[in-house]
Amino acid sequence: MSNEESGIIEWIDSHREESIRFLQELVRIPSLTGEEGPAQEFMSQSLAEMGLEVESCVADMKALEGH
Repeated sequence: MSNEESGIIEWIDSHREESIRFLQELVRIPSLTGEEGPAQEFMSQSLAEMGLEVESCVADMKALEGH
């Protein structure tokens, strides 16, 4: 295992409870097809709070229906 891989595993282990709480919050948000807005907002806000640049867009449901 490389030093980088070891560091990633250490970070994951040290943030286990925080990660579980985050995922619990996310899965509590209803996100049925076409009603994903609240979950997307939660993710956008969370990523922005991490200092990441977030670009949001609204999917064209008519264009996606065939997929």
